[in-house]
Amino acid sequence: MLASSPSVNLACQTGRRVSARLRTRLAARLEVLDGVQDCILVDISLEGACIRTNKPVRVRNEAVLTWHGFEAFGQVVWATGTHCGVSFLDPITATVLLATRRLDQTDRLPEGRELARYWARSYLESGSALS
Repeated sequence: MLASSPSVNLACQTGRRVSARLRTRLAARLEVLDGVQDCILVDISLEGACIRTNKPVRVRNEAVLTWHGFEAFGQVVWATGTHCGVSFLDPITATVLLATRRLDQTDRLPEGRELARYWARSYLESGSALS
């Protein structure tokens, strides 16, 4: 689903876009100078991503975003509460974007209480909320 969908979180609609965004709900990890945190990949395009984090992230931080074996280097360009936008230094490929779309169909995170159970189960099994 692209970001033009009415269900897109308004926090992820700020700023200018170069290309359309794929709406997702995948487990990811964000590494910045302040540390590493598990997060949710909310949407992604060739040039950047919107991420939901557990704690705020500072703008202008360099960042490494990883999800399901993929990795992108970039910079946090905006942040509001627990959402932030990362602009990739080098665009990801269309192949990675399509693979992410397929992953979202099979590995999409649950919502609400089911999400809390997922994080707890993942943490107990591996010491991290991400497997």
